[in-house]
Amino acid sequence: MQQRLCKKHIVLLGVGHTNAHIVRMWSMKPIPDVDLTCLSNYPIATYSGMLPAALAGQIAPAQMEIDLVRLCASAQARLLTTRVLGLDHTRQRIELEGHPPIPFDVLSIGIGSIPTTEGVSISGDSLVKIKPMQTFLQRLVAAVESRRPKTGYPLRVIIVGSGVAGIEIAFCLPPFLSGLGVPQSHLDIVTRSGSVLPNMSAGCERRVSTELDRRGYTVTVGKGVVQVLPDAIELEDGQRMAADVVIWATGATAAPVLGQLGLPQDESGFIATDHTLRSLSGQPIFAVGDSGSIAGEGLPKAGVYAVRQAPVLWENIGRVLDGRPLRRY
Repeated sequence: MQQRLCKKHIVLLGVGHTNAHIVRMWSMKPIPDVDLTCLSNYPIATYSGMLPAALAGQIAPAQMEIDLVRLCASAQARLLTTRVLGLDHTRQRIELEGHPPIPFDVLSIGIGSIPTTEGVSISGDSLVKIKPMQTFLQRLVAAVESRRPKTGYPLRVIIVGSGVAGIEIAFCLPPFLSGLGVPQSHLDIVTRSGSVLPNMSAGCERRVSTELDRRGYTVTVGKGVVQVLPDAIELEDGQRMAADVVIWATGATAAPVLGQLGLPQDESGFIATDHTLRSLSGQPIFAVGDSGSIAGEGLPKAGVYAVRQAPVLWENIGRVLDGRPLRRY
């Protein structure tokens, strides 16, 4: 029988942008007679906004990382690095791998999203997905080292996806490769969208396109990838493009674990919430950042929304515990 030190228990599943704010607030103003537990697959969290600087060599990779062990210790919160198996809705607890179930009075789910590879056949070891971001740089280094061409030949890199993440990687990748001793590289961008940065202003798109041209990058728009092969990608029109390394920076899809929780979801598999960020299940469960989708809003999956949701989540956690009406985001 698991003992509870306090009367109530808050559990954070994932320590992304929004949930990390809760731990920070907890360190400054913990809620009396309440325990806080954080669940994460990794002992670190990565701040995605600093990845370009780390990739470009402007900062050390450690500077974009949050040490969750130290963070939770400083807040007197418990950290468990384990895999979540599901929710026991009747007993209101989280089922974990290799650990007794964790009961909760409030649960906040913030595990982010993953790049979608739906409808894509993948073989070989050339593919490097940008998430999980905690291991992106290590996996990228391993791919470059294992697939480095013979002396005198450029490393052929294809970035799939032309949103902000893909474009940032494209601009920051050359110094990273140079730091690995790759003197020559050929970089292509391939996107299903009709342009680079399709959700940005026309002026921004023009300036970025001009800079890509100036750097000699090849951009293929309006064509999706259907196969990632050991030494190439195949587009939906049958065209093949040679590649030593394929960096996958496509649109977001729901992490598989969200489908194991038994909560209402939107059509893309993200947890459906109301405007208070609370699950439509009616339970004391919140879904924030990329993990949640506010019904009827259609917000993009972008870190800025996770950051903006943080103060609302912190207030609503306290309101749930006190039985007060929740605040709208």
